[in-house]
Parts: sequence; structure tokens; C-alpha cells
Amino acid sequence: AYLTVTNTVAAADAATVPFGRACIKLGSSNGYGTDTGCSAYAAKFTAMVQTLTIAYTSGAVYQVDILWRGQWYSASTIGDTNIATTNAALLANINTAMAVAGTYNVTATSGASTTITLTSDIPGEGFSVKVSCTTAASLTLALTTVPVLSDITKCFAGVSVASLDNEVTTVEGSEAKYAANAGVQVMRKGRIMVASTESPTPADKVYIITTAGSTQGTFTKTQGASTIHLPNARWVINPTAATANSIAILEIF
Repeated sequence: AYLTVTNTVAAADAATVPFGRACIKLGSSNGYGTDTGCSAYAAKFTAMVQTLTIAYTSGAVYQVDILWRGQWYSASTIGDTNIATTNAALLANINTAMAVAGTYNVTATSGASTTITLTSDIPGEGFSVKVSCTTAASLTLALTTVPVLSDITKCFAGVSVASLDNEVTTVEGSEAKYAANAGVQVMRKGRIMVASTESPTPADKVYIITTAGSTQGTFTKTQGASTIHLPNARWVINPTAATANSIAILEIF
């Protein structure tokens, strides 16, 4: 047989991980049992979905409570006329209640005359639901899409820490980072300094920026369509020197 040559392209390296970034676990491990992960970015997350199913009972009270960003929001309706009317009323009341939470929350949509679909506006940010009805089994809840990567509290691995004994890819002015496919040291609890030009205060919430690019996995006090609220984190009072040097102190608890 003649010798032939085939051109192949090697698989791309995993991305580098700069210091001071939110890291997530991807739900898999290498051959040594070590978790695989990356800095947090949008493409890795899934929107949580839960589904309500209604059975019509005239005069029954249908109650839905949703826990979003640490606060409960409640909606209810009374069974009236038929299933379609009852479903539409409960759906409208859920969306009215959730609107109080702000621009980004949990959106209710009608999948059919007997169901209501609840979807997180922010992939990676989970929510909890409680349901009740004065008539047994007339309102039930199903966990439709709730993988680990639909809830940051389940997949958050920690904050990448500055390493003094690991080889990094920094050359003079380049940002310090862990090399692609290398192990990453993370802090899961405690205080750490991270880059910030916002001068956050303890009254501000902590969000993770998930937009792919130079800010991927960084922390902010400003919510947006591509930021995930991190409930087990808070900003600490910053000394003047920290603010002047565009850093902030973050506590993970």
C-alpha cells in the first residue's frame, strides 16, 4: 500500500483562567477524579424551567410562591368558569407578582390550557417554587429543566486565586492567568481582592459577568441580562487604597 498523509487539526485548548475570576464546575472530571471547570460564561449555563399543571375545580384557591434572589413572591387565583380562564388568571397574577422583583426575574408563559411554564430570565440563576390548592392535587409542580448549570449555587467552584508557585502565561504587562488545561486554585470561602472600578459597598449585591471576553467571570455590583446574582457573596467595606487602585474586597461565605 502507498503511504498517504492526512492533515488533521488538533483539538482546541481549554481557555485560560485569569486570577480573581468566578469559576464553575462543569459536572465532569478528568482521569484522576478532579473536577473540570472554567471561568463563568454564558454559553455554559442553562435557564431553569419548572412547570405547573392545573386541574380545574370551581371555587378552589390556587397559590404559587416563587423564591427569587432571596425573596418570596406570591400569586393566587380562584377557580372560575373553566380551566382556560383559571389558567390565564393565575399566569397573569404570577407575572404581576414577579414584576416587583425588577427587570430580570422569573417569567410565566402558557404551554397549554392546563400548564404554566416558569423560566428564569437569567441562565444559571435558579429559583424555588411552592404550590398549594384548597382542592388536593389540583395544582402540581414538575422540575422540567434543572441541571446543575441552571443554578450558580450548585455549580460555583470558587474564585481563582493568585498563584505564586504555579507557572502562568503572564509576560510583562499581560494579565496574570492560569494556562489552558492547567489546574486552577480557587477560594471557596473567605475574603479576596478582585478587580473593580465601581467602588461597591456592603449594601450592593454581587453579580458575576458571564459575557464571553475580557470581563468573563469578573464581579460587578450592577445587574444585567448577562450577570448572575451570587447569593453567597458580599462586598466588604473597601479602604481608600483599594478604591484608588481599582480593586474591591469580596467575601465568599
